[in-house]
Amino acid sequence: MTAAFVWNELKKMVVIDHEINQLRKTAKKEQEHFNNSNTAHQKKVATLAEAEHTIRDLQKKIDHGELSVRELRTQLQRKRNQLASMVSAKERTATEHEIEKITAEIDAVETITMTVLDQQEVVKATLEKIKSEVSLSSEAIESLRRCNEIKCQECQANIAALEQEWGALLPQVPAELRKEYLQMKERVANPAVPIVDNTCSACFTNLLGQEITGLSTRAVIRCRSCYRFLYVPDATTATLSGK
Repeated sequence: MTAAFVWNELKKMVVIDHEINQLRKTAKKEQEHFNNSNTAHQKKVATLAEAEHTIRDLQKKIDHGELSVRELRTQLQRKRNQLASMVSAKERTATEHEIEKITAEIDAVETITMTVLDQQEVVKATLEKIKSEVSLSSEAIESLRRCNEIKCQECQANIAALEQEWGALLPQVPAELRKEYLQMKERVANPAVPIVDNTCSACFTNLLGQEITGLSTRAVIRCRSCYRFLYVPDATTATLSGK
């Protein structure tokens, strides 16, 4: 079996390995894009929940303020009724002071309640905007999820077909070379890389003179640094980055 034939068979496997790696990179990139988009969506959902929680808390303060005002007004009316029936000047003066105090408390509580109401209106306006964003984001995420699932299924199907083709080629490579290639494949994603400017394109080790000369008689050599298989690119492998 000639060295050229050996490389021709191994080259086919290298090309398939490259295609499989590219498909896996594409699938990984698609998944990362979905994960990033979903993370951004979940942040919007969390912001929406936080805004809703804030509105509920503000409503509790408003309800508490309104209840306090009602109770104070009841006290105020009671004091006014008492004042109308009082004869003693001292008692009238004391009650009038109590009425002034209750009136001041009512004004203070109403002022605070109005401030909280204003805050609630601001949050409600923000909430509506967030709801709109979450609604659009939910639709986009669901669409992206379906698209990602379809692409993932297609990718896995293509990988399975390529792996089957790769497996059919494996027996055609000599046993020793096959063993070495498979061992290297377990260690790195690119067990065979092209020679670029007389260097290994994976680790950039310069080839020795005898190695360059040997390329004319041996189709496959190993890098003395990273031990990858080295080859001179041709029309079939020229577009492979090998990385």
